[in-house]
Amino acid sequence: MVKIDPSVHRKRLDIVISMFFAVAHGLEIGLHGNVALDRNPPELYRVEMKRKYTNRDELRSHNFQLGPWGPQTSGETATVSRSLYEATSEGDTVCVALRQGALGIAWYNVRACPANASN
Repeated sequence: MVKIDPSVHRKRLDIVISMFFAVAHGLEIGLHGNVALDRNPPELYRVEMKRKYTNRDELRSHNFQLGPWGPQTSGETATVSRSLYEATSEGDTVCVALRQGALGIAWYNVRACPANASN
């Protein structure tokens, strides 16, 4: 009968866990690169901010419930900066800046509308 050292199983588990975190970290780097390296001009969409609320989690996020815009036919919830949150009332119009992404993964952010935004 062959005895297997129990540390071999532990090493396999350590390798699997390490690989999981390496893949997750690689995906995170790719997504950040997609945003940071994106030089495409944004498509601006004017959209009604229907509701605003904060999540009382560790970081206290500020959120807008948006109406439909561009490719989003059913609206969307978006996290916004505290300054935009405080400067905007429910029913106001904000702009969604939709970008293609450097890696072709579309992303957007919500901002105050410039005077010349037309969508």
